[in-house]
Amino acid sequence: MLQIKFGTLVLLSVAFGAASALVCHECTSVAGCRGADKNKTVTCSQANSEATAVLLRPYFKDLNATLEYNGTYQCTNITFIPTGATDLSAIIKGCLYKTKTGLCGVEKTQLSGNMTCISCNSDKCNGAGRLALSMLLLISTWIARSIVTKV
Repeated sequence: MLQIKFGTLVLLSVAFGAASALVCHECTSVAGCRGADKNKTVTCSQANSEATAVLLRPYFKDLNATLEYNGTYQCTNITFIPTGATDLSAIIKGCLYKTKTGLCGVEKTQLSGNMTCISCNSDKCNGAGRLALSMLLLISTWIARSIVTKV
């Protein structure tokens, strides 16, 4: 009887752990996000979170100081288009440790261009649908900025 209770407890623990693991889309380049890695997903872990953090550091001031290394994660989707460019120069989607203010609330590095930021905490919330919205916002901002600077 004790073995059955213990076995049930182990199964419930495994099931709960699997249910609470965050799954995010992951790609790290414009070509990859538009091509082979377009639908790639990963379960968040320390390894893929640290890899994403390395790619995001140029875009966020003091990113390391805001990361919470407590085993909780967020999905990210960052796009960047330099001023005067006609296409994106960066797309970074993946898992990242939770941040104290949410990634999009972290102070951004001063770069010449426009960046969109999505951070969320439900499975696959950083996918293509959100990217399309980000692209629309990015292009709208770029057009508005062009009009304002001409006036």
